[in-house]
Amino acid sequence: MNRKIILLVMLVAAAGCKKKLTADAIENSSAAIVQKGDRGTSAWIVAPDGSVNASLKDSDGKPIAGTVTGQVTFENPDGAPQSVPVQYDPKTGVVTATGPKLAADITPVKYALTVDGQPWNGSLEVPRTGTQGLVDDAKIEAPADLPATGPNGGVVQMVGPDRVEIVANKSNGEVRAYVLDPQNHVIDPGDRKITVSIGGEDPEVVVLAPAPAGQFVVGHLRTRVDPVNVTVAVNEGGATHACIVGWRWHPGAVVVVGPAAPRVHLLVDAWPGEVVEVHGKHHEVIVGAPAVVVGAPGVVVGAPGVFIGGPGFHVGGGHHGRH
Repeated sequence: MNRKIILLVMLVAAAGCKKKLTADAIENSSAAIVQKGDRGTSAWIVAPDGSVNASLKDSDGKPIAGTVTGQVTFENPDGAPQSVPVQYDPKTGVVTATGPKLAADITPVKYALTVDGQPWNGSLEVPRTGTQGLVDDAKIEAPADLPATGPNGGVVQMVGPDRVEIVANKSNGEVRAYVLDPQNHVIDPGDRKITVSIGGEDPEVVVLAPAPAGQFVVGHLRTRVDPVNVTVAVNEGGATHACIVGWRWHPGAVVVVGPAAPRVHLLVDAWPGEVVEVHGKHHEVIVGAPAVVVGAPGVVVGAPGVFIGGPGFHVGGGHHGRH
């Protein structure tokens, strides 16, 4: 009995003496996502169990020596958000928090800190494997030869083993995900569950559903402008892969956040081949592309040209005129 008690005491003591991460260890960790904003640079590790470790440096690259308070909020797609307080150790320069286990394909994790009396806010969108999962999946994308724009006008990313194109319609917020083959041809998404997360001040997470035609999965976004933060996850057979979308983020790269962050070109004016009405400078109505013009001073249908109306009537590339 005494041996059992001694062993238990030793285990508890060992757990209590577990070495804490330093700021340098976090920044150099393979699991860290580094963000740079107008206040400075922060490195974040979010583990699958919900534990958070972060380091903060000011715009001059110096560790924060003052007071750091605030909270980290885990957005739960299936329930209420859960906020947990942060702890800051000025000796190690490390911010810590203990949140809930990551249970969704993507969980937005928002931090709202007060650093020396000034706000320091941001967010990460992480899969159930945490920031380490984002890093591991980014290593798969690095050697892939991806086009700048997909066949449907969207941005193309490797999400684990899958080549995925994400594109949204500016007029109605419809967002689509296409699965592509190595030649960038659309293939059946099968039973893949694809989730799109928009970060920033108005975050949203959308789980896409199969389209009736079966060529893509679809959902709807509130946003009507290109976002600065997009994360996409693909779940197939219970295994989830995720990536940061838009500018070929890779391990070791810094994610720019805030006003200086580049936008992800996610939204298009129309789907390819869709008829769209636009009013021209002469008050004519232009429908479609490359050229369908209806209205004064003439009617133009198709390209290179089917012209109907004054001062003449022209059909096709030859001269079939009536004056």
